[in-house]
Amino acid sequence: KTSTAFRAFVARGVAVARPARWYLGVAARAACELRADRPLLTEQLWRRGVDAQTPGTSASWVRAVGAMPPPQLALVCAFLRYERHDRASYNLDVAIADLDRLRRFSSSSSSGGGVPKFADAVLLRAHAALLTASVLVFVDAAAAASDVAALDAAALRFARVRLSGALSLDDLWLALRADQLHCSTAIRQWALQDAA
Repeated sequence: KTSTAFRAFVARGVAVARPARWYLGVAARAACELRADRPLLTEQLWRRGVDAQTPGTSASWVRAVGAMPPPQLALVCAFLRYERHDRASYNLDVAIADLDRLRRFSSSSSSGGGVPKFADAVLLRAHAALLTASVLVFVDAAAAASDVAALDAAALRFARVRLSGALSLDDLWLALRADQLHCSTAIRQWALQDAA
């Protein structure tokens, strides 16, 4: 866009060190508003995207994630942890291993709070539901072109994914810190830990 107001807006964002992911989130939210009768990205749509990316404005996403069934919520917390540790991508297999390791550790410690044991098949269904709901997106173009229901269990388990750019990760992170997502204490503390 060539408008001076737009360039000034971007320059201010760069001056306060907004990451490229923030701008991608703004663009994703603005693009979601495009319709057949309104196919152009206008300044008004861009402003809505900016407003949606500002922390504290994604209460509906926080409520939706907080209302997820425990297996989906555990996966979202794991993936949120991976995002905060700047992993380029991750897959269900890594999350299953990490959650199982966390469950074994929390059951051997006296901290209480525990991590429920989720069967692999339950986590696989939860993972597929997150992909279907566009909470997760495939990193690989080949997998992204496939229908989630058409993928076999192994392909789904090892497909590289990321949390959707439409999610406000900052808002979810703040909600997790404030214990608004209603996950188990052990999962919450693990997700909030710094990278080892």
